[in-house]
Amino acid sequence: WDFKSLYIAYCLGTLANIVILESKCKIILNYSKEYFDRGLFKALLRFSLPLCLNSIAFWFLSSANKLIVTWILGEAQNGYLAIANKFTGIIYLVSTCFQLAWQETAYSQENDINSKSTGEYYSKAFDLYTRILLVGVLIIIPVIKIIFPFFVDSSYNSSAPLIPLALMGTIMSILSSFLGSIFGGIKKTSIIFFSTLSGAIVNLIVIFSIIKVVGVNAANIAFLAGFTVNVLFRTIALKKLINMKVNYWYYVLFVPLFISVVLVYNYCNWVINLIVSIIFSCFCLLVLKNEIKIIWGGISRKSSRQ
Repeated sequence: WDFKSLYIAYCLGTLANIVILESKCKIILNYSKEYFDRGLFKALLRFSLPLCLNSIAFWFLSSANKLIVTWILGEAQNGYLAIANKFTGIIYLVSTCFQLAWQETAYSQENDINSKSTGEYYSKAFDLYTRILLVGVLIIIPVIKIIFPFFVDSSYNSSAPLIPLALMGTIMSILSSFLGSIFGGIKKTSIIFFSTLSGAIVNLIVIFSIIKVVGVNAANIAFLAGFTVNVLFRTIALKKLINMKVNYWYYVLFVPLFISVVLVYNYCNWVINLIVSIIFSCFCLLVLKNEIKIIWGGISRKSSRQ
């Protein structure tokens, strides 16, 4: 059935998921009109409609670049872009596990936008998440330099220089999703749509402006620019809504470090990249020392009770 088998397999897998959930929860079996709450329905509609529109804007921000690259530069260049984006899956995989738990946490908070504690809570959470992601990408880039030849055929070596910017764009995308959960928690989903729309517009403007000059890397630059605007829009909005504080100096410090790591990645051998990765791993322990102490203390107390 050629590529159609991918869609059929996905549909069958999702159907199996529905059957298992229904067998345990009996939602469809117990459906009744008397359970319909018109007020709740309207509230859910107000909450969800901006998210539906956001999905359209998000496609223009996250996926349109692939079609634009194929259209203007050809399928071969899109292939290089696809190889580079495969390595971003490393970060997406880890972040998705955290994001699912974070969404539950954000939605379960009291989320009183007039309460000082709400802003303080989200400020601390975003601060920690930012530090983990920024330091993490500095560690991952040199590691990719080492493992790249083992995972990618030499004919695709041209995709290697595309990876650092693709990773940086991914970091901003993950931070955007993190902030989006906060807006969901405080029931301000319309801002999610407008911030994504602004990022999508920036993405399209940048890629069409520079793609013939920069080439395929224009897709990563535009992706990064779009999500940077998106994150900036959301942090400013949260500052006004709940007085969430953002340490922008993290990014000021991060830029020269990122540039240095990319230069090492592009122009040095695997030995130098390994050394750089070890250095930033130690730097990560220093940056997150307080959180590591808390986690280690919790593990120690649990072990002693057992």
